[in-house]
This record gives sequence, structure tokens and C-alpha cells, in this order.
Amino acid sequence: MAWRGFDLSMSFYGEGDVDRFNGIRQQFEGMGGAGANYWTTTLDRWTPQNPNTSIPRAVVGNPANNGRFSDRFVESAAFFRLNTWQLGYTIPDALLGKVNYAVSSLRLYVGGQNNLYFFQWSGIDPVNDAYPLPEPSTWA
Repeated sequence: MAWRGFDLSMSFYGEGDVDRFNGIRQQFEGMGGAGANYWTTTLDRWTPQNPNTSIPRAVVGNPANNGRFSDRFVESAAFFRLNTWQLGYTIPDALLGKVNYAVSSLRLYVGGQNNLYFFQWSGIDPVNDAYPLPEPSTWA
């Protein structure tokens, strides 16, 4: 898309109606050992005062194996992201000729990759939540 010397290009990517097992959530909500770090969601675990929750009660030694594979760690992995974008401006020939006769054209631009990401996944990245590491966000 171009207008008065400006141009814009964008590429979007997404997936819908996708459920995945969240292994990172299993690890950090599983309450598998003493002294480990857990997500703050484990504060919403089962207690007599909080009987309506999806997180089991915390028990020393974890005899119930709260981190076992179960569908409580399956969640929506649907997402929508701005994959790549670039906004540019081409200097008009008339202006460029007045400044420098050696340059025939000049375009300035900014752009990026994976800068906008919309998802409900509780982990880092619904596409890839483990190794290799999720795709970085870049600006240029």
C-alpha cells in the first residue's frame, strides 16, 4: 500500500480452535517439590475456604502427584500476531536532486517482526513454549 511517498506492508499469522498441553504450566503449577518456585496461580489452589478451583490442594511431599499429566493443563493455543511490518518513505526525486546528485533514489524505513501478539495462552508462546526458544520480537 502506498500513498504520497509513504508505503506500508504487513504480514499477519494466526491459528484458531487449537488446544495444546501446556508443559510449562504443568511444571510451575504441579507443586512437585519443597523449595521450588511456582506460579502465583497456585495461591488459588483448593482449600476448605476455596473449594471451587481447578488447582488441587497443596500437600507436603505431593503424594497425589499434582503435576501428573491431565487435561487441566490443556488450554487454548489460538493466537493472532503481526508477523512482519514495514513503514517506509521514499524521498521525492525533485528534493533528492537538490541535495545530492550522486544518489538516484533514497528510501527510509522502520519495521519489525512479531511485535504484536494476541493470545490467551498462560505460557510464553502458544506456538513454541520450550526449546528452541520462542521467536524474538525485533525492531529495525
